[in-house]
Amino acid sequence: VDSGSDIINKLGFSHSIYVSSALLSVVLELSGGIWLLWKEEACVIEEVQSSSRTIHVLVSDKKLGHSWMFSVVYAWAQACHRHETWQEFTEIANSISLPWLVMGDFNTIFDPAEKRVSLSQTEAFRTCTD
Repeated sequence: VDSGSDIINKLGFSHSIYVSSALLSVVLELSGGIWLLWKEEACVIEEVQSSSRTIHVLVSDKKLGHSWMFSVVYAWAQACHRHETWQEFTEIANSISLPWLVMGDFNTIFDPAEKRVSLSQTEAFRTCTD
């Protein structure tokens, strides 16, 4: 079985940040976390903040000279825990003025018409994204 470092090297990336979801990592070494991989020649990445469910970085493009924020999320599957992630994103949003790209698995939907979920879950996510 390849380790995380072996996989990163085989893919050709020179740098990485990995955060582990503590609950799943106990069972399977590489499951339930987030990997952020990049090549040094393309950009400079500075880790701003991380948790077991998020990575927030400052990206500086070497060719264009632009900087922007990038966040990756793997939100809790249980709705009762997601408020922690939404609070973290709200705090980050209030502290930056750069362009910001956010991606990942939010484990929720933006509009109740997409699926049957409770209105309170949808409202909490929409408030966070405003």
